[in-house]
Amino acid sequence: MPSLAQSLEGQDFGHLLIVAESWGIDLRANDVRNAVIHLCEEIPDQIAKKWGDLPANTQTVLKELAAQGGRMAWAQFTRAFGEVREMGPGRRDKEQPHRHPVSEAERLWYRALVGRAFLDTAEGLQEFAFVPDDLLAKLPHAKFQDGQSFGRLARPEERAHQIPASDRILDEACTLLAGLRIGLSGDQLKEAEPWRMPIPVMMALLTAARGRTLANAHPSDDGAANCSENPGRGWQTDS
Repeated sequence: MPSLAQSLEGQDFGHLLIVAESWGIDLRANDVRNAVIHLCEEIPDQIAKKWGDLPANTQTVLKELAAQGGRMAWAQFTRAFGEVREMGPGRRDKEQPHRHPVSEAERLWYRALVGRAFLDTAEGLQEFAFVPDDLLAKLPHAKFQDGQSFGRLARPEERAHQIPASDRILDEACTLLAGLRIGLSGDQLKEAEPWRMPIPVMMALLTAARGRTLANAHPSDDGAANCSENPGRGWQTDS
C-alpha cells in the first residue's frame, strides 16, 4: 500500500491544513512539500495519543479495513461507509466538510487515515480506499486482526500464468454425475473429460456438498472411480 506521504501527494495546501486541524496539529509549514513532511512526522504519533477520542464507528471502519489487509475497493468502501463528497478547493474551504462529515468515509478522508488510489491487481488497475502503510502499522486493531495473512498479492513481474475464475468445476461435476448415472467405468470416466480436478477430489467435494456419500461409487487408487450397477442413484433428484 502507498505510504502517508504518497497518499497526500497531489493534495493542495488547503487540504493539508484541514488534515492538520482534524488532528489538532499546529502545521509549521508554508508550502505543500514541508506540510507533507510535517504531517508524516506527526500523524503516526497522534494515532497513538488520540485513538480513544475517535468515534466508535470510525474505529470499527478502521478495524474492518485492517482485517482486509488495509484496503477495500473504493466502490465497496463508499457503499459500506458513505460517500466522500466531491468538491473543489473553493467550496471545500467555504463549507469546511471536515467539521461536519456526512459519513465515516469522509471523517477518515479528512484525517488522512484513508487514501484513494488505483492499485495493481491480478485483473489490472482497480480503485481502492486504503490505509497508508505507515499508519496501518500504528492502528491498535492491526495487531489483532481476525485471521492471519499468509502472503501478499503477486507483483506483475511475478505472474507466469493467470488463471481467471470460471465455472469449469460445474461443467466437470455435471459430467461426472452424468457418467456415474449411466454406469461408465472408471477408465471411461477418465476419458470423458480433460479433468482439471482429479475425479476422487471432485467426488469428495460433491459428497461434502450433499452431506452424504455417492451411492455405490468410490474413488479407486488410480484416480478413477469404481462404479456399481447404478452409481448415480444417490445423486438423482426427486422429479
